Amino acid sequence: MSSAPGNGRAAAIVALLVVVVIWSSTFVATKLLLGEAGPSQIAFLRFVVASAILLPIARRGLVGTAIPWGRLALLGLAGVTGYFTFQNLGLVYTSASAAGLILACLPALVAVAAAAFLGERLNRVRTLGVLASVVGVAAIVVAGEPEPTAPNPLLGNGLMLLCCLTWVAYTMLGKGTEQLPVQVVSAGSIGFGALFLAPLALVETLGRGLPSLSAGGWLGILYLGTGASAGAFLLWNYALRRLDASEAAVYLNIVPLLGVVLAAAMLNESVGPPEIVGAALIVGGVTFAGRSSSTAAGRDSVEQGPAKA
Repeated sequence: MSSAPGNGRAAAIVALLVVVVIWSSTFVATKLLLGEAGPSQIAFLRFVVASAILLPIARRGLVGTAIPWGRLALLGLAGVTGYFTFQNLGLVYTSASAAGLILACLPALVAVAAAAFLGERLNRVRTLGVLASVVGVAAIVVAGEPEPTAPNPLLGNGLMLLCCLTWVAYTMLGKGTEQLPVQVVSAGSIGFGALFLAPLALVETLGRGLPSLSAGGWLGILYLGTGASAGAFLLWNYALRRLDASEAAVYLNIVPLLGVVLAAAMLNESVGPPEIVGAALIVGGVTFAGRSSSTAAGRDSVEQGPAKA
């Protein structure tokens, strides 16, 4: 696709910046909610709210459209149920800042998977960028030290890596759905994701009881469901229809950095030298690979959301 001229491009960039700010805050928001509810309960409530918003919007896109229900179900299983189960569970054991930094390697992992399964080009420059990102993630995963907000960082960081792999699967599965209306893909994957989260939330509720959400906790759920899920999904896909995917992906490099700042400000989390070096390698590698992708691959795009947070 070609980038949109004039006001369309400016609006797309504004949409991306809003998405970046929202997704940067979700690690902190989820971490705070874990004091009042379990990880599966939070994920389920979040996507019930998002489904209630997106499903009515998607009805207009169903008219005259052949819906691949099986593909949408797999997208929901990978990109919502799997992704957010591992993410929320990982946040029980590791810090919000480490979680955000690890997720920064997603573009690099997607590039490797695209080369392996979709035949996309992975040239020498992109390979070096991917390797730098992998080294950065390894530094963060093994460097974590237990602290009050991160009782088992090695386990938590490992769960965040599994979270990354489920998003890679989501992205690969999403290839070929570009002909569907954006709202149908977003609503379908989120709706199925909420459905598959229901039994996990039920099992968790039987074990720990109903969530004891305060007024602030319910506001957090509404924020994650409306802003971070429904709103951000739509804004991201809006931007991808007006900008190159490689250009949009560069803005996502801001997410882990801003996430670390928010975690330090709101949760008093600290970041040590290994995390700083790891973050530099990840963000630098992803940016380097993204620019190479833009030059080598031209104007390809995939209209799927990024890892959401």
